[in-house]
Amino acid sequence: MSALEKTARRAIVTGATSQIGVFLVPRLLQLGWRVDAISRNPQGNAEIERLRWALGDLGAARLPQTRVPVDTLFHLAALPLLPRHLSGLVDRGVGRVIAISSTSRLTKADSSSPYERQVAADLARAEQELAETCDGLG
Repeated sequence: MSALEKTARRAIVTGATSQIGVFLVPRLLQLGWRVDAISRNPQGNAEIERLRWALGDLGAARLPQTRVPVDTLFHLAALPLLPRHLSGLVDRGVGRVIAISSTSRLTKADSSSPYERQVAADLARAEQELAETCDGLG
């Protein structure tokens, strides 16, 4: 094991093929991080120089196995999918969660579309649940 591997920070990136993920994953690798990228879309090789792809769906009961411990979870998938997985992620050693929500939480709250209002409500509920769960987990 190289000196870099002994000191490299480790991350899980959910939604790794999202609009943000396609830029974040290469940047983390450039900075020396080891990354477990989770996506519903297969990405070929399972592991290439500090990057391991895992096929996974956050709508499922469990996330795929990842390397442990993990310093940071970068959650780029739909925010309402995250709160139910938090306890299990803390058990894997995740100490920090960086989660991206959506401006739809504000811009669609008063929409004429019932679907868009529901999207906004789901995001608001997920943000609140995420904050409360993280506070409870420390």
